[in-house]
Amino acid sequence: MSQPIQYRVSISIINYNCAQYTLNCIQSILEQTATIPYEMLVVDNCSGAADLEELKSGLSDLPNLKLIESKQNLGFAGGHMLAFEQCGSDYFFVLNSDCLLMNDTIGILTDHMDHNPEVGLVTGQMHNWEGELQNSFGYLPSLAKSLLGTGLARVFQPREFPKKLHYEHPVDVPYVTGSAMFFRTSALKEIGGLDTGFFLYCEEEDVAVRLKKAGHSIQVVPTAHFKHYHGGSTNEREDMEKKLIFLREYYISFFRLLGKHYSILSQCLFMIIHFFKNLKKVFKHKNYFNIALTILNQNRVKHSIRPKH
Repeated sequence: MSQPIQYRVSISIINYNCAQYTLNCIQSILEQTATIPYEMLVVDNCSGAADLEELKSGLSDLPNLKLIESKQNLGFAGGHMLAFEQCGSDYFFVLNSDCLLMNDTIGILTDHMDHNPEVGLVTGQMHNWEGELQNSFGYLPSLAKSLLGTGLARVFQPREFPKKLHYEHPVDVPYVTGSAMFFRTSALKEIGGLDTGFFLYCEEEDVAVRLKKAGHSIQVVPTAHFKHYHGGSTNEREDMEKKLIFLREYYISFFRLLGKHYSILSQCLFMIIHFFKNLKKVFKHKNYFNIALTILNQNRVKHSIRPKH
């Protein structure tokens, strides 16, 4: 009797009303991944009927692809954790539907993780849709950065603020972009997975903090390349009111992050800083005033766009 295939990597992709992006992403995986046994776990996050039908009709009959249909919009963390429950691979690759692999990204990241057991999470070098280099990592919230600026903060905390250069060799970073997070499965299990209390934002910062507390390193591996089309999976419009709705959702997640990992004093100082930062923008749009009030509101989550179930 033949033995079941042992996948090295489980690739988790969320589809939410963006079937064509998802299908293009899958095609790039098929074209670029040559040597690593992998499976694709595609989670439909309660898309509209037409989009789900488009997704289903476009999926190839692949033995290593599984479509998981969620009856609720679980958000970023919730959707990927639905896939993680079925992950039996060495590595779990959280990949945005609006990403395209540009080379053997999965093979390169797998090889790097195989040879660096202390590393719990990596990503590759990100490009925009036109192919221009983009930053693949960011800085964790910092009062020093808010008050002094990144340059001065780097003088006092150089490891927390590595320069945003285009590196040639792997580099330790505070956290990596959420559009392509390549986890060591055992490390992600150790910390309990992604926090499903976050709906859209700050999941990558939160999981980075928890991985580092558990003793795992986080790196960018610049020889792996991928494109990211920002906004493809959220169908975000350009009008100001829509942007401000997402900004409010960001602050809901931001203060959840602070509540988990920062002191009460730090939380209060961040609250003051961001309250006045948004209050100064009221002349641009009146809804900045509502965002400022949301920042002060201890029950911010009631303003979330997360579907109420």
